Amino acid sequence: MCGGVVDEVSGGLLITTGISAAGFTQLHCGDGVDDTRAIASAATYFDRRRLGWRIISERPSPAADAFAARRGVAREPLYPVMAMPVSGTPPPLETPLALTTAGDLADLRAFVDCAAAGYRMDPALLKPIAGERALADDSLRFHLGRVDGRCVAVSVSVRHAQTVGVYFVAVRRGYRRRGFGATITGHAIREGADDNVDTAVLQATSSGYPLYAGMGFAKIADYHLWDLPAR
Repeated sequence: MCGGVVDEVSGGLLITTGISAAGFTQLHCGDGVDDTRAIASAATYFDRRRLGWRIISERPSPAADAFAARRGVAREPLYPVMAMPVSGTPPPLETPLALTTAGDLADLRAFVDCAAAGYRMDPALLKPIAGERALADDSLRFHLGRVDGRCVAVSVSVRHAQTVGVYFVAVRRGYRRRGFGATITGHAIREGADDNVDTAVLQATSSGYPLYAGMGFAKIADYHLWDLPAR
């Protein structure tokens, strides 16, 4: 939806979304392989483009640790992958949130503004999201929660095979601890799933983990992350 590319390299996948932030420009290391060649390929690719980038592995990676150490970067805290049956989604909480799914570019712009505020990002970084491609993909849905007309909570659902992934859950500061995070997460599951979907998955930050565990999500794996600045 951002005009990005995915390239296969020996030992991994390079993902460049067109958003110039490390979390959106990544190397995903393959399973059961030596990461050294993949990391070298990614470094050449992203350094040439002067992009910050992220290494992601579903297991410890001595090669990534060594490479990041040479660049003065420590591994990020573990990034748990969590899952739960869609049938176990808690009922909606009683909150003042007016829940909708983005239907036009104005909604996407409101999503970008709220997501950037929630994650303390420059909204300009996320502007590539707010385009026609995002609206045209039926497996991808952007969810908004408004209070008095202002978007204060957002999430994204991505439907694939028998899963619905929940991403980009964010609540504006000043509106937290009111159940809005759980509400917008549950809305993403219900609106993103269809009759073939039986499992909801997400990746939790350390601050979000207690919320998702309280909703019924259980950890099934850990992502190991290294965020590398542009060279």
